[in-house]
Amino acid sequence: MSDITISFSQIAAFLRCRYFWDMSYRRRITRYILRVPMDKGSAIHHGVSRAWRLLARDQRKGLIRRSLLAYKKRATTAIEEWHAKWIEEHSEGVNDQELQDVKNLVEQARSIAKMLIDEIDFTNWRIIWYRGKPLIERELMIKMRGWKGFRTFPDLVAEDREMGGVWVLDWKSRSQFLDVSAEEVNLQFATMQHVLKRLRIETSGSIDFQIKNTPPSEPKRNKDGSMSRARVATTWPIYRQALIDDGLNPEDYTEMEDKLDVPFTLLNRHYRSPAEVDAIWRQIVRPAADAMLDSPTIIRSMSYMNCNGCWGRQFCLGELRGEDTEFMLQTSYLDKSNPRERIRIDPAEMEIS
Repeated sequence: MSDITISFSQIAAFLRCRYFWDMSYRRRITRYILRVPMDKGSAIHHGVSRAWRLLARDQRKGLIRRSLLAYKKRATTAIEEWHAKWIEEHSEGVNDQELQDVKNLVEQARSIAKMLIDEIDFTNWRIIWYRGKPLIERELMIKMRGWKGFRTFPDLVAEDREMGGVWVLDWKSRSQFLDVSAEEVNLQFATMQHVLKRLRIETSGSIDFQIKNTPPSEPKRNKDGSMSRARVATTWPIYRQALIDDGLNPEDYTEMEDKLDVPFTLLNRHYRSPAEVDAIWRQIVRPAADAMLDSPTIIRSMSYMNCNGCWGRQFCLGELRGEDTEFMLQTSYLDKSNPRERIRIDPAEMEIS
């Protein structure tokens, strides 16, 4: 029996490429990152999760707010806290331009988080609690044969007051939306539903709430003082408010309401029956977990689709070609089980082919 727990990430890595799984989870080799970049998506996620926590506390107290202002304020405050922590942890070696770029990113994150809270109909959701705590970014674990356990981390589990049912939710900022068919094969959500069922929490399915990773643009004025009627990436409410702020009459621009049809949010909902969830666990997750225990043959799943964007690609191909991977483990990769002394490379001294 293994003395470690596993999660969806390990199952997904094994199913995608056994070499990558072996490198990441058995040999414990990962990429070496000198400084973690400020990630806008993570900042948005952090802010919105704090707003959900405030909603959960309000619901527990029976408090009903008349507006969403308090939740938006909690989200933006959390994003500012995230920003301050990042600055504190990366104070060395960050130049003025990088600081300005991060500041601009944080402003966008604040704007997007507030829009998400509006669009998802925030107070429509009743947060589900488990063992005295709301199911918001909670680690949940169940027993699994051969392993110490199976862990999962649902971002949110809540009841839809309007449509009914309990749902596993996630919110993502993306440059391009995933099609609704992506939810049908979302293995991660299926495993979460299985874990919740084992904990006696029945769910109807999963929801992936997507929002554009760039906020709507502000409309521009023409030289004659009128507002531009060009189709821009914004929404009618924002365009209308800009008209009012500039002393213009929205009634003179009513044709823009249909013209400004750029989607900034998309909710993908997928019903997943208990029978389907059980079948996914028995036919995919359980066999993969068993195979990992049996010292499987390590085979590279080499293809453009698998290898494109994989952070292990350089090491994988280097080892395949018999190159000096020891040097890689001192520069661009890190062996967590046996850390090497780092070799710093001056980019100016590197040969460019």
